[in-house]
Amino acid sequence: MLDVLREVVAEILAVEPDSITEDSKIREELGADSIDLVEIVYALEDRFDVTLSEDGLRGVRTVGEALDLFGEKQ
Repeated sequence: MLDVLREVVAEILAVEPDSITEDSKIREELGADSIDLVEIVYALEDRFDVTLSEDGLRGVRTVGEALDLFGEKQ
């Protein structure tokens, strides 16, 4: 699941997949803005065939936290 998340985040944010770790801060380190976050969520929802509530997305700061959130839906 981490590999898929890396692939999606790297594609949307134009960063190297190898630079993305579970501890990477999505906004501060990877440079995502609000629109990028929405694109990431839609892409991951599509890949994992899940739907996340907006409440569930609030407070997600790191790749690992996002991974946990999507892992709960699997």
